[in-house]
Order: sequence, then structure tokens, then C-alpha cells
Amino acid sequence: MARYGDINRAEELKAAKDKLDLWLKMSRAEKQAAFAATQAATGNKRSNVGRTTAWIQPFGAPDKFFYETWIPGSPSGDPTAKEENANTIITKVANAVKAANLAAIAEPTGANLIIEKARKIQFAKVIYSQVGGTVNGVVSRITGIPYSYKKTDSVSSSFGQGVTAPVPSEGTAQAQLRVALLAAATGNERVSFKPQGNVSIRAAAA
Repeated sequence: MARYGDINRAEELKAAKDKLDLWLKMSRAEKQAAFAATQAATGNKRSNVGRTTAWIQPFGAPDKFFYETWIPGSPSGDPTAKEENANTIITKVANAVKAANLAAIAEPTGANLIIEKARKIQFAKVIYSQVGGTVNGVVSRITGIPYSYKKTDSVSSSFGQGVTAPVPSEGTAQAQLRVALLAAATGNERVSFKPQGNVSIRAAAA
């Protein structure tokens, strides 16, 4: 049996259910337009991350073995459209990875070099986030119910064991990135990591 509190909210929940049904009947274009309107009203847009080609040597890989992949780069597309041109946070993450030599920006060269294209490779990853203040009274475009949220801008980047000797361990590389990204922290920054997963590593020819 429903509790009194649930029964008392019946009209409110019915209105939310009706709005949800309308949302489910919308076309893809209509949903995208509603999403864009919510972004414009709240300012809660994703970082407009571009790509810079990079070569990463996974942790545990022998010298001269690299995967060709990418790290964050200059924003792509129109920054006034669905995403915001968050140049500062993108540059900060990319510079931290490059400064620690955890990814090569110039294509590696030399004898006995192996370079493979990265496809579904579980590189180690750093995630840097800037958390804003709480925004109240935002109305859900799906149910029409008000809610509160904290605006968060996040950018992530893959990284490896480094391209200069001595190469760091994964834990040491994480510590280097944490120090670099939180060097001028104001208390609203967060740094987290995803460890390196399954990576196929081949030994370079002797």
C-alpha cells in the first residue's frame, strides 16, 4: 500500500510522467534542440576538446615501442555551438602530460623502432576536473522537475611511461601529474586516474 506522502504527491508525479511521455515522443532533432536550450540556460557545456597526435609508450614496454594515438589539443569546431571553448583546462592537461615527457609529440625515430596504431588500447589516463558552485532551481527538460547541480568541466588524457630515461613507474607518473595539475589549486580542482589496462606489448627487434 502506498504511503500517505506518496499519495499526496500524486498530482506532481502525474505531471512529471506526462512531461516524460512527451519527451519520449520527441524526434531526435527536437531532443537535441531541447538539450541545446538547457545548455544555453545553465552554461553547463562540455569542454570542446580537439586532438593532437601523440606517441605513447605503455608502462612495461621495451624501449622503442610506441602506440600512435592522441592527447588533448586545440578545441575543434564552433566553440559557440554545443560545446564551450575551454582552452585553459585543455591546455593545462596537455601541457602537464608533455612537460613530464609522458607522451611524445614528435614522431619517434631510430633503428629497431616499432610503432602501432592504437585501437581500443587501455592506456593509463588522467582526469582533471574543475568544479563550480551549486546552481539551484534548474528545471529538467525531461520531467519539468527542478533540481540542483554543480557545474563541472573535465578533460582527460592518456599517458605512458615516458620517452626519456629513467622512465617512471605508473605510480610515479601519476604523482608527477597530480603535482603539476594542482600546483596552483584553489580547492575546486580534482585529479583522478584510471590505471593502465590490457595493452599488447611487443619487444622491438634487437
